[in-house]
Amino acid sequence: HCLHRQTSHLCAVKVINKKQVRRQDRLRREVSFLKQVSHPNIISMYDCYEDEDTVHIVTEVCNGGELFDKVVDKAKKGNKKTSKSSSRSTDGGSRASTRKSAQDVSTTPACFNERDAARIIHSLLSAVSYLHANNIVHRDIKPENILFVDKDDDSSPIKLIDFGLSIRHDPETCPPLSNTVGTSYYMAPE
Repeated sequence: HCLHRQTSHLCAVKVINKKQVRRQDRLRREVSFLKQVSHPNIISMYDCYEDEDTVHIVTEVCNGGELFDKVVDKAKKGNKKTSKSSSRSTDGGSRASTRKSAQDVSTTPACFNERDAARIIHSLLSAVSYLHANNIVHRDIKPENILFVDKDDDSSPIKLIDFGLSIRHDPETCPPLSNTVGTSYYMAPE
């Protein structure tokens, strides 16, 4: 976090050590894209400062954490509720007990209710559509790159972050993208 001295506005700073960045062009491209974009579901960059060793990207603050962490936390809470209700069965392995356990699993609470899940997906797709309309391809969309603005609020707005692998691509004039880029756990197998 940082504070604007004149306005006392709270901001966030992403500090990047230039020595740890193999491709400086990607860093420049990330800053360039963040300067260009303006969408309610994409992180807003206020300014960028560079010295010999580091680049400091000043953005809006998102205190709600990553979508990944929220999903994991909600899954853990759901599993605790399920294990408590299934541990009550004293049937010693009969078919009735097996059916009861299957029912418990099928009623495990979802990570998000349907309304919040739909809102999150709609917001994300709106951001991606905006990027594509501006010929920008993110190339690393994953739950860790989606932040909630507000803490402990499932109805909090989300923000797409981390444009380090993003590129400009005009489908009208450029051939289809063919490089394998992104985080392997979130790539399609093909």
